[in-house]
Amino acid sequence: LSQEETQDEKFSISIKQVKTRLLDPSGAEIEGAMRRVDRFDVLPLSQLLRAAGIADLDESSEETTLRHKGVILTVHISCGTNRDGGISECDYKVRKVPHAEAKISLPLGTHNSVQSRHGVKIVFTLTGRMGRFEWSAFMLAWVSAAAMFKIISLFVDTMLRYIMPLRDVYSLLKWEQSVDFSDFKQGCPRALKAVENLRQEAQNKSAPEERRKAYWTDDELGVGKEATFFGFTGSWGNSEIRS
Repeated sequence: LSQEETQDEKFSISIKQVKTRLLDPSGAEIEGAMRRVDRFDVLPLSQLLRAAGIADLDESSEETTLRHKGVILTVHISCGTNRDGGISECDYKVRKVPHAEAKISLPLGTHNSVQSRHGVKIVFTLTGRMGRFEWSAFMLAWVSAAAMFKIISLFVDTMLRYIMPLRDVYSLLKWEQSVDFSDFKQGCPRALKAVENLRQEAQNKSAPEERRKAYWTDDELGVGKEATFFGFTGSWGNSEIRS
C-alpha cells in the first residue's frame, strides 16, 4: 500500500522494511536460510525441506521415496501486528502435507504414451493484519450511524403525519399536546383543568382491573338515573354526561 492510499506512514512500508524469518518445525528461526535480493526473499529448496522436517528426498518411506512419489509443501507466511498497529516482521512456516503425492501426467507424441512426472509442489498462503483502535474514528462512525437513524426516524414521522391515509389518527397516537407549565404555575384555569385530567387519567390507569370494569343493567340504573363512576356523573337515559 502507498502512503496516498493509507494516509499513514506506519502502514505505508515496503518489503525492504519488513524482517522475514524461516522457522523450523519447533518454531525456532533457521539462521542464514533466507536472503533478501532487492524486494524479494530467496529460499533454496533445501532450506524449505529442512523447515518442513524432511532431511532427504531419497529417504525411503512406505516402500518408496519422496522423490519418486512427490511431495506437497505448504508455505504459510504470517505477518503479525506490532504495538503501533503496523507490520515489522513476517514468519515463514513450512509443513508437509501427509499422505499426498505431487505428480503430473503429460501425453507424449501420437502413440498414446503418457509420461508421469513427480516432484515437489509448493503452495503459498499469506495471512496478516494491521491497524489500531482510534477513538476519533470510533466516534466518527458512531455519530454517523446515529445521524442515519435520526434521518430514518424523521422520514417515518413525516410519512405518518402528512402522507399516510390515517395521518390524523397517527398524529393523535404519536404526538400529545403538553400543558403550558407557565400557565399552570400562574394558576390559569385551563392549565389547571388539563393537569387535573392528566392526574385523573393516571389514577384510572393505575387502578385494579376489577375497579375499572363495571357493568350495569336497566334494572339497576333505570332510564334517566344518574350514576357516578370515577368522578364522572352521567344520565344514561338522556345520553348526557358531565364531569
